[in-house]
Amino acid sequence: LDVTLPEPLPLDHKLLKLKNCVILPHIGSAETNCGKKMVEISIHNLIEYFDNKSMINQINVN
Repeated sequence: LDVTLPEPLPLDHKLLKLKNCVILPHIGSAETNCGKKMVEISIHNLIEYFDNKSMINQINVN
């Protein structure tokens, strides 16, 4: 994950305890092909959201 709310996360936050989750300090988009993929996923997720479907990369910590 590159962006969290709140930021930074409190030290006792559930996400920090997950073994399959990496928290990055806003450097996740530094990869060269990332911009195009971010746009594709964002458009896909907007469509899925308005159709009440599951979004790509959605995380539920509840």
